[in-house]
Amino acid sequence: MSDRITTQSECPPLLYEKDRIGDNLFSAALKHFESDNLEKANSLCDELLQAQPNHPDALHLKGASAIKLGDLERGFEFFEKSIEADPARSEFRVNLSQLLTAKRDYCGAAFHLQRAAELDPKNIETLHLLGIAFFEKGEIDEALDVSRFGLSSPPEFGQASPLESV
Repeated sequence: MSDRITTQSECPPLLYEKDRIGDNLFSAALKHFESDNLEKANSLCDELLQAQPNHPDALHLKGASAIKLGDLERGFEFFEKSIEADPARSEFRVNLSQLLTAKRDYCGAAFHLQRAAELDPKNIETLHLLGIAFFEKGEIDEALDVSRFGLSSPPEFGQASPLESV
């Protein structure tokens, strides 16, 4: 039997309502963010975070909003919180790495890109950005290894990836 609740009748009503309201709030916040109504997007994220303080998508969207508003440090803080809330989301790490690259922190960018590549090893964009971060750090051999790995097929099960040695 699955631990996942699939219908309202299987779920305690308050939990179901809370999740549904959270999904609706986040969807509305995302729409406002995409139309550059950042104040409203932030307000909706704040409302969602009141109910679910570690909602990873709301934390991430607040970080993206802060960056759009020019507050890179606040964006950095929210991106880190979103990673803490859901460390398995590779896109959170990729976005944080792009912020770190903009700040010329190539070591930090490479760290987060390596973690993102471990989570999603077939993502060519992540491997490309990792190669650039290594190149900017002056680690040309590692940059080439990552580039070659990205261009080749993924290793067979049990084979080491060049990312493991980096």
